[in-house]
Amino acid sequence: MAKLALAVGEERRLGADRVSFRITTRAAQLAHRSFGQSVVVYGRAADLVMFQGMGRVIGLDFDAPGFDLVRLADYRAFAAPVPSEAEAEVRDPGVRRSLSLSDERFEEILRLATATEINRQALAEAAAVFEHDRQTDLDKYLTVHDRVLQRWSHRCAFTGAQFEPSKTRPHPLLSVVAIRPRELGGLLHVRNYLPMSKEVEFAWQRGHLTLGPSLGFQVSERLIDPELRERLLPLGRLELSAEPSQWPDLEAVAYHRLNIFDRD
Repeated sequence: MAKLALAVGEERRLGADRVSFRITTRAAQLAHRSFGQSVVVYGRAADLVMFQGMGRVIGLDFDAPGFDLVRLADYRAFAAPVPSEAEAEVRDPGVRRSLSLSDERFEEILRLATATEINRQALAEAAAVFEHDRQTDLDKYLTVHDRVLQRWSHRCAFTGAQFEPSKTRPHPLLSVVAIRPRELGGLLHVRNYLPMSKEVEFAWQRGHLTLGPSLGFQVSERLIDPELRERLLPLGRLELSAEPSQWPDLEAVAYHRLNIFDRD
């Protein structure tokens, strides 16, 4: 029997291991057939499918015309979203609602999620070593801070506003902001940080704007300050170097987009 993957929207916590997600009514019909069974959930942006957790279907509730809420028990969010590289999944006509997965594919997604969690645990353990030497940790952060500002020429990555180098650190006007917060699994690495003006930092941390899979700007029209919206780079995306290894980490970007963006 094929396993079900659900395209989900807004997440609502119901308890320690219980959540509900907004899904389409058509997807809810499939979820009803999977009552009591484990499913994986995913988000979709442009041509990217990101599997983000799994749980057991325990109920369905009406939400709004065309939409229902699926309730999941034993829910486990993946430490980092698992991107789909399967062309058939990305191009599936029903991908905006649900996917049908073979047993082998279902198990592969869980295996990849587990591997990511193991890697995150190893990184967390490595980070803990720095806690024994706070000066070492501080020195590493300041190195990352300086490299980020140098890489972006002391400009805000979203508005292009230019700032003068400062003798004090951190920079008093241009923040070096984690794409994925460190307390939520983000790495202390140059590719996990972007320079932002104070107003952009506020909007980023509260989910008013984010980056798409191709690093274009995505904004929440209901949340973002209209004046800030007007000041974003007219290109509509980050100004990137020709070398992809210098770009922001796409996994961290996907985490922000799926877990922080438009959640106020």
